[in-house]
Amino acid sequence: MENKKSKFDAGSPLSGILFQNLRYIYFTELKKGLKEKISRNKYHIQSQQSITAFPLAIAVWESLLNEVFLSDIVRHHYRDNLLVEISNEAERWDLKTKTLMYPKFLFGKTFDKTSHNFANFQTIAKIRNDIIHYKFSLYEGPDKAMKNLRSLNVSYPKPKDVKCPWHMEIETSECVRFCINTISILVGELFGLQTEFYKGQCGSIYKEIYKGISEDEINAIFNEYGIDPISVHEDMFGNNRD
Repeated sequence: MENKKSKFDAGSPLSGILFQNLRYIYFTELKKGLKEKISRNKYHIQSQQSITAFPLAIAVWESLLNEVFLSDIVRHHYRDNLLVEISNEAERWDLKTKTLMYPKFLFGKTFDKTSHNFANFQTIAKIRNDIIHYKFSLYEGPDKAMKNLRSLNVSYPKPKDVKCPWHMEIETSECVRFCINTISILVGELFGLQTEFYKGQCGSIYKEIYKGISEDEINAIFNEYGIDPISVHEDMFGNNRD
């Protein structure tokens, strides 16, 4: 590493910036929806911008994984670690494998893949893939992932007799919040996996950057606009209206 010639003058983490962009989308779309009285069902603000939350959330996580496990400083202090030795191969692993194996190599422990939050993370990854590799099809798409979003009341509430493309159901501000909160919890769990050696040599993960969004914060914004957060207005799927 020391013998390689650098191609750039400086380096800086990117994941935190991407995460703040994710939060910006949420609050911008929420306030726009309340101000302009866009289709809304309680916390759900109809928003086509919300679709971008899934690819962006995965970009946040992939960036963070590389920053935490494969940065120049990590490669220096962990140069004898197998992960560094096989890094070219490891970077070709799928995201789930990276997420589980990277901390296993450096910290000797990893995420609980049976947890609800890890399942939510996999849902985000699946929908991200189906957005990036979108197929204009009635037979292919994130069927299981969409069922999970519906069960969690994350997708826009849709009566069973209403037919629409699956991506219309994720055109809601709540999908952005779901992505934000899922990544926030993952970062907190990753923070807890760090070893003292890692924190001392490479610096601790700054988890405060990756802050989730609570219902209390949302209610405060609804109150600013004088709107009841449990009300429904001009619902795009024809649910009860004001």
